[in-house]
Amino acid sequence: MKWAKALLRARLFGQFVVITSGVALGLFADDWRQRRDDMARQEAFLAAMHVDLIADSVEVAAQARISERWDRAAQWLDQSRYRTGVPADSLRDALAAFGVIAFYQPVSSAYAGLRDAGQLPLIRDNELRDAIVEYYEVVQPYMSQWFELNSTNWQDWSRLAPRYLDYVGVPNDSTVFQALSRPKLTGQWSDFVADDEVRGLTEIMGMMAGNTRVRIQPVLRSNNDLRDLIDRVLSSQR
Repeated sequence: MKWAKALLRARLFGQFVVITSGVALGLFADDWRQRRDDMARQEAFLAAMHVDLIADSVEVAAQARISERWDRAAQWLDQSRYRTGVPADSLRDALAAFGVIAFYQPVSSAYAGLRDAGQLPLIRDNELRDAIVEYYEVVQPYMSQWFELNSTNWQDWSRLAPRYLDYVGVPNDSTVFQALSRPKLTGQWSDFVADDEVRGLTEIMGMMAGNTRVRIQPVLRSNNDLRDLIDRVLSSQR
């Protein structure tokens, strides 16, 4: 009788072990599949974000080129203020520099999709997740606001430019860019020197452009560093 009871207990224990092991293995398999799916989704998001960062760096670099052009034009105008006999072509080219602008369009669709879906925890690497949030929530909005100030100054310049430049009907110019780059000069150097409003605006635009050039370099470094970090994380998980 005791033998029968011991056998029954052993059988029940064996069944318990089989059942609990099956449940544990099932849970482990579910967890493994979930982690595998999460890793695949993370990789897809990071790959898309990498593409966005490249596109955003192109946008920022365009702002750097425009800012350099404005900065040089403003410096030339300021340094030439007390000169006489300034060539008309030089004045035209300096003033025309302020007529060309690149409007910044921040690229953040991959990040916005991840954030809005509440999926930021998919980025398991804490350093990478913090760097992503820092770039898209701090760096990019800050530069957007700064570029908006440049855009506002450009709009003011567009209103005042007809005092000195004619962008319509430029002889021998067949493209819009050529017309913007080399419009017809309608004012004189002496008029510009005496025009506090226009001269003051060119000084402000030049100052802003100089500051923009300084601010852009850390942004481009942050962009490049974030791309490198994404590459390292993706490489370590493959």
